Amino acid sequence: MKRIIKNGIYVFLLAMILILLFSVGNKIREANSLPIALPAIEMRYAKRMVKRDECYIIQVTNPEKMEGQYFYEEDGEKKPIALLGKDPRQELSYIFMGSEQNKFLVKGYVIKDFSEYVDQIVFYVEDWEIIKPVKRDYGYKEYRPEQRFYYPKDCLDEYDLINGDYHPTVYYDIFMENSEGNYYLKKDGYYKIEPRWNGKSLEWYLIEDEKKIPIDLKGNLPEYSFDTILKNIHSYEYEEYNNYFIVKGKLSENEKNVLEIYKWWLEIPFSYNDTNFDGKSSCYGFNHSDLEQGVYKRYR
Repeated sequence: MKRIIKNGIYVFLLAMILILLFSVGNKIREANSLPIALPAIEMRYAKRMVKRDECYIIQVTNPEKMEGQYFYEEDGEKKPIALLGKDPRQELSYIFMGSEQNKFLVKGYVIKDFSEYVDQIVFYVEDWEIIKPVKRDYGYKEYRPEQRFYYPKDCLDEYDLINGDYHPTVYYDIFMENSEGNYYLKKDGYYKIEPRWNGKSLEWYLIEDEKKIPIDLKGNLPEYSFDTILKNIHSYEYEEYNNYFIVKGKLSENEKNVLEIYKWWLEIPFSYNDTNFDGKSSCYGFNHSDLEQGVYKRYR
C-alpha cells in the first residue's frame, strides 16, 4: 500500500512539473509573440487546393539530388518546376529557403508553350502560401546576429518583416526573367532595349545580336512609370550593371529607328544604386517602401 502511495506521489509530482514546464513555455512564447505578417496554411488545405485548382505544392530542390530551383511530387517522384511571377524566393530570405526545408502552395497557371521550350513545367505564380510548420534556419550567430530560439511555426510575423526575412514585393506583371525574355524574343513583335543616362536625358538602344542600335521610343514608355527616378535605380556607368527591358511593339516602317511600345517588362534581377553602402545591389521586384518613395509609379 505504501509503495502504491509513494508511486502515486511521484506520478503526481512529475505531472505537476510537466504542467509547470508547459505553462512556462507558453508564457515565453507569448512574451515573444509579435503581430502576424503572413499566416501559414494546413497541409490538408493545400492538398485540397491542388486537387481543385491549378496549384502545386513545391519545395526548394536539394542540388545534390536534382537540378533546378524547385520540385513538386507526383506519384512519389520528384519533378522539377520553374516559377515565374510571384516567386517565394523573391519575398523570403535564405532562412526560409533551405534545401527541402519549407513547403509552399503556389497558385497560378502553366505556360504550356514555354514549358515545351525549356522541357519542364513553367508555372506563372499569381500568389503563394507557406505551409505549416514554418521552419527557419538562422545559421551561425557570428554571421547572423539576429537569432531566435522561439519563433512561430504557424505564421511569418513582424520580426520577419523588421529583419528583412519577409519582404512582400508587388507588381509582378512588369517583370520578366532572362530565360523567359529569350523565349519571347524569338517571336515577332518582341524586342530587347537598354536605357542609358547621358547626364541630361535618357538614351535608348535596341539590342540585336549583341549590338546596340540607337532608337527613339513612343507609346507606352517606361518613363511613365519610373518618372525621373529611372536613372537612380539603374546604373549607367558600368557595363556589368546594365539593365534591360523586354518590350512588345512595332518598329516603324516610315520613321527610321522608331519603336512604338505596346507593353514592356523589366528584366530581372535588375540593379540599382544602393545608398545604404554606396554601392550597387540587385533585386527581383519593388516593395511598398519603393512605392512610397516614388521609385515606381503604376500607370497601367
